Amino acid sequence: MSTTEQKQIEQNQVAEGTVYRIEVSRRRTDDAAVPDGIVIAAQQSGIPGLLACEESHLYFLHGPLSLDAVNRLCRELLSDPVTEEYRVAVDGHAAPVDAAGQPTHHIEVTLLPGVTDPAAEDLLRAAAEMGITGVDRAATGHRYTLQGELSSSHLERLATGILSNPVVQRYAIDQTIEPPFFHYQPADSTVKRIALRDANDTELLRISAARRLALDLDEMRAIRACYLKENREPTDIELETLAQTWSEHCSHKTFRARISSTDGVEITPLLRQLRDATDTIAAPYVRSAFVGNAGIVCYSPGVTLAVKAETHNHPSAI
Repeated sequence: MSTTEQKQIEQNQVAEGTVYRIEVSRRRTDDAAVPDGIVIAAQQSGIPGLLACEESHLYFLHGPLSLDAVNRLCRELLSDPVTEEYRVAVDGHAAPVDAAGQPTHHIEVTLLPGVTDPAAEDLLRAAAEMGITGVDRAATGHRYTLQGELSSSHLERLATGILSNPVVQRYAIDQTIEPPFFHYQPADSTVKRIALRDANDTELLRISAARRLALDLDEMRAIRACYLKENREPTDIELETLAQTWSEHCSHKTFRARISSTDGVEITPLLRQLRDATDTIAAPYVRSAFVGNAGIVCYSPGVTLAVKAETHNHPSAI
């Protein structure tokens, strides 16, 4: 995230209300340290300098709620008083160096703005059930405190390869991450048109990336051709609708794609293979498959189950 974007988020926070940052971590014990999965993964990835990693949970709350209400949420919902401790802050602070002098770094991770955060949704619901009002928005994240001699390149590799997924997450290295709250834009009559008809290939790809359409060049060319025929520019909403409808989530481009092997043989699309195999097996307990938005199965007389597995997060273009 750029400095300009960070400042904009800070300005929005000041304009909209208080943002509380909560960090929940395990209480320190005298038990012998056991290498955890993150340390092992780092060593296997060629980062031997990571000696230890402590993970803390981050929660961000926004709204006109009191500090007493925040502390109650921490005590009764967000932490276990026996094994965990928490601290609340309105702004963050730099990572420390421990008493032994061992270099300490930290990486903080949150979901990107707009990506569904189920834990935050549960937090909002639980706060309401507890009778705590004033929590307008919530977000979650993680803080990883790292010990060891780690170069800037090693920290970057840890952040992007082990501790976060850049497709749906953002991170900050040795800095306090800003909460992923975005400024709400009030609805108005503005219609934004995107200059697409005269765009070259480079510009088409830039538009797709900048507007997070996740469309490739051929797809952007097809949309451009459509609006050349229409003799007008598309609106932002039209582009968003086309991108969502043409996304992996909605159209299953990978499963439905024609596949060519290295020797030139065309392979049946994966989705068709799955459907053909299901039809060939014709299992008696399968009542319906590949027709609706779920498979219908019957394992015992008189009882049918609709089985639905979701494979993507929101927004659909991701």
